[in-house]
Amino acid sequence: MGLRNYERLQENRRIKNVYGCQRVHVDCFASYYLPVPPKGLMDEFTEMDQPMFKSIFNLSKRNQNLKQQRDMLLPKLISGKIELYRIYYVRN
Repeated sequence: MGLRNYERLQENRRIKNVYGCQRVHVDCFASYYLPVPPKGLMDEFTEMDQPMFKSIFNLSKRNQNLKQQRDMLLPKLISGKIELYRIYYVRN
């Protein structure tokens, strides 16, 4: 089994329960062979996709931050501890 196949098998084992594939046994994937592209092609692909994955990671972190801010501010807005018109005038 090639290194890439082994890595994919390990990944399949790791995410098995995350995606609801409990009925599929990971061992059935051990007999599948996947072609591995040349290293140059993989490096070229990595150069192309790395900025996209960085953006996904950064946007995910920003989204987490926005959720935390929402969860902190929404109860205060609903209870009246923070008045929206005061925030509006301070920002403008």
